[in-house]
Amino acid sequence: MRHRRRSGGELRAWVPSNWALWKLPTAALAYLLLTELGAVAVLVASPLEVPPPALLAVLGLLCACTVLHTEFVIGFEHIRLRMTAHTLGRNIAVRTDLTTVWTFAAALMLPLWMTAALVVLMQVHMYWRVIRPLDGRPFRAVFAGVTIVLAAAGVRGVEGLGLPVQPWDGIVDITELGALLCVSVAYMVTQFGLMAVVVALVSRDLGKIRAVGTAGMPMLEVTAACLGVLLANLLGSGLAWTAVLMVPALLLLDRGTAEHQLEATAREDAGVLNTSAWHRTAQGALRRAISAGQGAGLLVIDLDQFWRFNEAHGAAAGDRALAAVGRALKDCGRDGDVVGRLGADEFAVLAPAADTADVARLAQRALAAVAGLPSAAGAGPAALTASTGMAICPRDAVELHELLAAADRSLRAAKQDGPSSIGALPPPPGAELLRRRAPGTTPVEQ
Repeated sequence: MRHRRRSGGELRAWVPSNWALWKLPTAALAYLLLTELGAVAVLVASPLEVPPPALLAVLGLLCACTVLHTEFVIGFEHIRLRMTAHTLGRNIAVRTDLTTVWTFAAALMLPLWMTAALVVLMQVHMYWRVIRPLDGRPFRAVFAGVTIVLAAAGVRGVEGLGLPVQPWDGIVDITELGALLCVSVAYMVTQFGLMAVVVALVSRDLGKIRAVGTAGMPMLEVTAACLGVLLANLLGSGLAWTAVLMVPALLLLDRGTAEHQLEATAREDAGVLNTSAWHRTAQGALRRAISAGQGAGLLVIDLDQFWRFNEAHGAAAGDRALAAVGRALKDCGRDGDVVGRLGADEFAVLAPAADTADVARLAQRALAAVAGLPSAAGAGPAALTASTGMAICPRDAVELHELLAAADRSLRAAKQDGPSSIGALPPPPGAELLRRRAPGTTPVEQ
């Protein structure tokens, strides 16, 4: 088996002192750590009993279903993650999908420690397959898991009030229906409340706090909770394995929901395609290039420490700068290149029918163009720089989300080398990832 040796930049990213977690505002960092300690305390205080074999079988089935669910919608999960980063910022993990069906059913049926075990598996898998290739910030997955565990603890708290919450025995009167409504509300309010607080502490932006409700689509969560009740009924009534039949239906519903989310967003952002429009357009361009036997190249371009620019010059100047960057990237590209904005300060360029040399030249032109923008953006000299990662189809991948993941890995390694860096295409396995700087740029703080 061949293994690719990690570059120095990739290895440095694993050093605890380099974690993005420590760059959060102090209040947000304290909140995250206290929330995680709270989840640990709740788990320690919960009773630890040896479960009967039937519950172990239920846990195993739910674990298998969550993994299958994520694997089948992984491309849409990549898009959701980028859309969340675009709307709320990279440090905030607010994502809504139908995996709540599995976790809410677990919260209804299983002891808290078993629900936590399911959540750990789900979030580790989600991090490894979705977050790590695109973002590499594990605290996002950890916090998302903590919100689920605390929401499940809320369900246990409602049950502790003596309300009958056993949907698998049948809902025989209004009391049991009311109890299920109470636990559903407790579950959803706990999750969204925890998320809203971290959004407030990280962004300090009321508009982004309101976006939690929009990005999270509460009605989808209500639907997922109702399906979770039905799933718990199946699991507890001797029909456990028929729950597998829910997987295809949930996959189709989840994909349809993701497509609706994409279509509901505007097409233009900062003068270029926004996240959803770029994914649709780039996917089509990539498929046409592959069909013609031409391949394609991809750049993911990230502005270096753009938050410092916003702090120094204000949000209005930041918006002008982003629009200027979008125009510059379109101008330095070729006819047919697909340019879009993926995140708050991240852009992408898909170049159909481009080889390695074409992509390298495009990267150099892009970074030089960004470095020459400050006067056009209305700020002082040498105010903007960017770094970029590269990937080539079919060398690195043939699917768009995999190509993005490869370019993001190159970008993360480039960012470790300082501002204005270009992450070179990965050489044959076992060789070090090379770097070079774009001409016409000056080293400033990353």
